[in-house]
Formats: sequence, C-alpha cells, structure tokens
Amino acid sequence: KQLSYERYKTPELLLESANIYSQKLEQPEMAFLTLLKGVENNTYNTELLEQLENLGNIISSLDDVKEIYQDKIDSLYDPQAIVRFLKRIAAIHLNHTHEDEHALEYLQKATTLSAVDKEVFDTLTLLYEKLKRYSELAEFIKRLLTKPPAFFQESDILKWKLRLADLYFRHLHQEKDALFLYQQLVQSYAVSSEVIQAVIPVWEQTRDYEKIYTLLNHHLSFDDTQFPDGLIKNLIIACVQPEVQKLDEALKLGCWWHRTHPEDGEIELIIETIFYDKQKFQEAAQHFQYIISMKDLSKTVKSQTIKKLALIYEEQFHE
Repeated sequence: KQLSYERYKTPELLLESANIYSQKLEQPEMAFLTLLKGVENNTYNTELLEQLENLGNIISSLDDVKEIYQDKIDSLYDPQAIVRFLKRIAAIHLNHTHEDEHALEYLQKATTLSAVDKEVFDTLTLLYEKLKRYSELAEFIKRLLTKPPAFFQESDILKWKLRLADLYFRHLHQEKDALFLYQQLVQSYAVSSEVIQAVIPVWEQTRDYEKIYTLLNHHLSFDDTQFPDGLIKNLIIACVQPEVQKLDEALKLGCWWHRTHPEDGEIELIIETIFYDKQKFQEAAQHFQYIISMKDLSKTVKSQTIKKLALIYEEQFHE
C-alpha cells in the first residue's frame, strides 16, 4: 500500500490513522511508520510521541525512535524544543529499556538548556534518589536554590530545602549542616506543619527536646486544626524529658491524648507514672474510670485499665 503522508496535517489525524493500522488491521509496523513519518515532518504532540514509543517497544524498534529524536536534537535551535526530545529519550530509557543511568544522562543535558522545567527537576531528583547518588542530588538541589525565586513557587523551594536537609542528615552524615538548615527553616517557615513534621524526628534523634518543647508549645493547642494532632504526642514526650521537666503540662496533655487515643500504651505509661510520682491518685482514678466507660474500647485495653483502677483503689484508698 502506498501512503500519502501529505494528507495528514495534524497529530490527531496521524493518531487516528495509526490506530486503524494497529487496532483494526493489526499492522503495528504500519502504525509505527505512520507516526514516525509524522515526527520527521514535524507533525507531533506528546500523545503522538508516547504512542510512537509504545509501538516501537512492541515491534522492537525503539532504536529507530531514539535515532529520529537525536536527529531532531541535532537539527533544532530552540532550547525548549531540544529539551522536549531529551526528555522523550530519557522516558524511553526509564519506561521501556529500564536504563536509569542513560536516562540520567539525558535529563542532566536538559537541565543545562532549560532555566526551569519542573518535570525534569522532579524526575532527576527521583533518579538520583533511586540510584543512591546522594552527593550529586545535594549538589543539584543547591544549584536549583541559586536560581531566582521568581522561577519557582514557594512550595517548591520549601520542598527542596527540606530534601537537602534530609540528605545532609540521613545520607551524607553532615549533621551540623543539616541542623543549621533545619533551624533556618523553622525560623522562616515556623507555621508550616510540613517543616515541623520534618524537624521533630531529627530533634528527637539528636535529643534536642528543649527545642521541640519551645516550638510545639508555641504553636499547638487543642483546637488548632492547622497541625496534625500527632504533634501533641511529640510535645508530651518532650515535656517529660529531664531537660524540660514540664510534668503538669505533660499530664494535662497526656490525659487529653489518652482519652482520644485510649490504645496508646506509651502515653498511658507516661501519665500513670506522673500520677504516681505526684500522688494524684484521685485524678488517676477518675481518668481511668472515664477510659473504662468509653464505647468501642477493646476488650484487652478495658481489662488492663480495670486492673489499674482496682490496684489504685486497693493500694491508695484501701477499697
């Protein structure tokens, strides 16, 4: 059959023709050649390129696709057009041939041509992570952060700064740099739950409980819907540390937390210890009576709480 490619003026018509060859006539090779000719004649869109790659994978002709993409890269002058085909070759290596190192190479080239391409940046970040090339990822993020702020949304800048701090702390063993960056983030984004949830586990690991207490005590309250209530548990744990010693606050928060999370044995142990240390047995009895009266309480927790309450009555009230 002789194809008259000139009649196909749009990517949509080329795709429709390729679909007929592929689905109706069961001729994937002809479908592939139709789309390939379209790319040669500069008639394409993202859907067409993706379909071309899928067909190339089916008929084992991905080398032909990469070759024509490379021809485009070599002949084009518009950096954004070149980046488009660099991304497509990277996608072939990622999605079809599973050659991550080659994909990384093409995406790195793309970053030298595009002032800002979020898709390239995000994919490159994931690749560095997947390949455990943490030092290169850190350097890449630092380069991103040197670009004028107008290029990115504030949420992107925050995301990359958090990622850089995490790299320093968990992978590059640069604890001093990590803590310095986390402190900067807390000062700049103190109302961000994303920052707080990132920094709290780090400060817990380095046992900076005074910082945890100061940060969370300043921002959290029972009716605060801006922060996940799980941070209240972090505050309770900070309150009972020797360097903080805010036991009354820990008890108040702990009782509230335990009533909303009766299965949490860690907080239950904390408030039980404070009850005994401060000899607040009447308050302890009232609290555990409330827990026992809760609906949908598991049989195990209810049984354990009844034993605690019985022990208080026997030892402290002689009942």
